[in-house]
Amino acid sequence: MHRIIYIGESENIRLRIMTHEKNIEWKKYVRPGNYLCYNCTETLTDRVRIEAAYIYFHKPICNIEYKNTFPFDTTTISSEGRTGLIEKYFTVYPQYSYV
Repeated sequence: MHRIIYIGESENIRLRIMTHEKNIEWKKYVRPGNYLCYNCTETLTDRVRIEAAYIYFHKPICNIEYKNTFPFDTTTISSEGRTGLIEKYFTVYPQYSYV
């Protein structure tokens, strides 16, 4: 894998990937001969907060929301298993937009 291009959350990941409005945009970042890969994990609570933490920390190219702001309390993420380009352990702190 070369880079993270998008992080998102969904109750139905399969349906979300198949119908996502940015699907065509994602494919622009795939080099010829390479593949667009998906990774998912089960999260039972605070899906939006966890998604925001991953976006704020990793800053994927196709995400906009949460890339420069983190409107939640301090959050520590701890992942297990093979995580590829995703950091296994990190903490993000509140960062608000004053626009």
